[in-house]
Amino acid sequence: MFGSFTLFGLEFSLLDLLMAALLLGTGIYCIYTAIRVRRECGFFENKLLLPGNCKPEDCADPDGFFDYIFPRILLFGIAMILCAALDFGVLCIVRMGLTGLWLYWVQLVVPFGCFAWYIVLQKNAAKRFW
Repeated sequence: MFGSFTLFGLEFSLLDLLMAALLLGTGIYCIYTAIRVRRECGFFENKLLLPGNCKPEDCADPDGFFDYIFPRILLFGIAMILCAALDFGVLCIVRMGLTGLWLYWVQLVVPFGCFAWYIVLQKNAAKRFW
């Protein structure tokens, strides 16, 4: 259904590489958001920054929120970049036949665990600052 191609002498599915690219892009976007939060110390249009259904003008303590969210969104961005590296590394290791397929579960569970952590963090921020 989807194409495959050879990279570094190993054959990869397009979906496998798309997953790694999406994780990398998410990580870069989170780090960009963290830098912008630190630089501007103000709200801006960004889906990662604000908890769901929370309006910037309703925030009770904007400075406290920025101090709370900055290190966490930076950590989430770094974790997503590391997940992308893990994803690509697992693909290479499995393609070379060096280990079993259990690593496929690792490369799925770790990013979803990071996303779940960030969702819980956003819910806590909504309770604390709105």
